[in-house]
Amino acid sequence: MIRNIVFGGCSYTWGQSLHHFNGNGSPTPEQSGATFYGDDLKYWEYQKNVNRRFSTRVGDYFCRKPIVQIDNGGGTSSICEHIYKSVNEFTDLIFVQTTNFSRNHFYSPNLASVESQIQLYEELIEYSCEKNIPIIFIHWDWPEGFEIPTSIKSQTIKIDDKYTFYHWTQDERYRVNKADHHFNLPAHKKLSKIIIKYIETHNILKKYIYE
Repeated sequence: MIRNIVFGGCSYTWGQSLHHFNGNGSPTPEQSGATFYGDDLKYWEYQKNVNRRFSTRVGDYFCRKPIVQIDNGGGTSSICEHIYKSVNEFTDLIFVQTTNFSRNHFYSPNLASVESQIQLYEELIEYSCEKNIPIIFIHWDWPEGFEIPTSIKSQTIKIDDKYTFYHWTQDERYRVNKADHHFNLPAHKKLSKIIIKYIETHNILKKYIYE
């Protein structure tokens, strides 16, 4: 059986808008739009997103199958649920991309508070320890007025020496365009290198050799 890395995240991990990059620079706001319509996505466009996203690049580098949620988007609850459902005896790493905490109201209204969502991530860390599977994080943003718990912060990959990648979503070098703040193709490539370097530097994972 193929070893795997389970990636939990929202549209940034899923690779939204990567199919718009066709060798002619970034798509215009008219081409990409600001809203995702899943029913309009062709299967070959979906496959472009899969092939180009950072999760696939990291998985390929370490010779692991990247397990990413099939549906685009997500909140804290759906991210955690995907991870719990996906981890198996062949999982070598859990990767968590936290999303904006306000979104969980749509996915799990009874767990909409910031405190309850932080607890979900802390429980995920406990789960990874029980399974003896390393876990690492990146954060879209973090709620103002709340500290990142040490248990999460100590396993968070910094982006440009920051604990969140929000600044990338505001930077034309890394976002699709002014209407679409998802990662562009260069950003996915750069982020995959940052993640790979972190994993290797901390000796979390080595390339798997299949016999």
